[in-house]
Amino acid sequence: RNGLDTDGSLWKCRNSLRGSAGGGFEKRAGEENGEDWRTISELARQLNELRGQELIDSILENVDVESTIEYQTVKCLISDEDGFSKNWLLYHGTIEDDSGGVIHRWAPHAWDLDLSFGQIDLGSDRVYTRKHPLVGTRDHPRHGSSWNGFLEAVFGRETGDYFVKALYGRIWRMLEEKLHPDVILAEIDRLDANTNAEARQDMRRWPRWGVEYNNADFHRDRLRDYVRARWEHLRRLLLRSEDTSRTTASGAVVETRGGTRRVFYGDGAMRQFRYTPAPRLKITEIHFDPEEDSRLEFIEIRNLEKTDVDLSGWSIPAVDHVFPAGSTAPPDALIIVARDPAAFEARYGDRPDLPVFGPFPGRLSNSGEDIRLRDSGLHDGRRYYPETIDVVKYRSTPPWPPLDSSHGRSLELRDLTADNDLGVNWRFSAGRGGSPGQ
Repeated sequence: RNGLDTDGSLWKCRNSLRGSAGGGFEKRAGEENGEDWRTISELARQLNELRGQELIDSILENVDVESTIEYQTVKCLISDEDGFSKNWLLYHGTIEDDSGGVIHRWAPHAWDLDLSFGQIDLGSDRVYTRKHPLVGTRDHPRHGSSWNGFLEAVFGRETGDYFVKALYGRIWRMLEEKLHPDVILAEIDRLDANTNAEARQDMRRWPRWGVEYNNADFHRDRLRDYVRARWEHLRRLLLRSEDTSRTTASGAVVETRGGTRRVFYGDGAMRQFRYTPAPRLKITEIHFDPEEDSRLEFIEIRNLEKTDVDLSGWSIPAVDHVFPAGSTAPPDALIIVARDPAAFEARYGDRPDLPVFGPFPGRLSNSGEDIRLRDSGLHDGRRYYPETIDVVKYRSTPPWPPLDSSHGRSLELRDLTADNDLGVNWRFSAGRGGSPGQ
């Protein structure tokens, strides 16, 4: 269902990878053999014993970092409170690396999400919105009791903030594009219209938490309250404008309708990495199958900022392209990354108003792949794991246009303001060769 390698293995990690190297793992999929057990035991050993740069190097070699960042981003946005020590799965199998090569890596996957969107605190009439983005690590333990050893190894103190900058950037992007109240509340209203009558009927049939908690309007209002409050809290926290005075080793006392309750926000030294929002750039066209000449492959990107953006050291790993020093995207303008800039100019003409970068040594896949634009990783004079500025995961199946019928046309975004994560917002260009710069 998720496109994973069926020869790979899937584990339920009941000890959160924090216990002894050989115990606490339950095989969910894959062949039962000693080699699989030795592989996960070695992962547990490295994550528990290595420190600093050695741990970072091990994670880069053995873990699908991008998948882990996206997993943690979603857990943070939806407040998946129940996934620290038991409700998560760990996959090991073939995963394409950034340049399209196939390697064996580890990646986390969600399992059992019934206690998300503040639901774990519903019994005490509190939709809990103040969770830290490092939820699941020791920087924000679940009520001071446990954490997820895999996430702790990637985002915890032993790696500093090396991977945290990219995580915060991904969360910030999703706050703007997905969890923004103007976006998600409209989607909730649409879904609510389709389920409201049935939900009310179910609540009358199976009362569970008393009269108030079987009131559909209570749940509907609380979900909307949660979305607004979570969005505001995370924005303040990422920019370090949030009041952190409640972050103490002993926890904070909060008020609920049932009285008072102690809630742990951290261990007294919760890291407050100051995130600076990255420039907004957006992939708007992908020419993956130029039938007339394969050298004409290109990617079109729009700078959404009103100022120049320095692209020095930025990259598009899918095609092995790194922007050279001095590269700049003009304000509110389109740029092209071409496989062969000379061939591109010969085909489309010299466009002084359209910066063309390249060449790139890689090839765009005709069957779909992840096109990821990443920054250099430099921040305040330090180097971090590169932040994903934008990513398009185009595919060959609906709702994406059928890629095998492109016939030399490019894949282009229907509307520059549309969400480019969604296949329905893309179409093939009207003519062969696409519409670069338009």
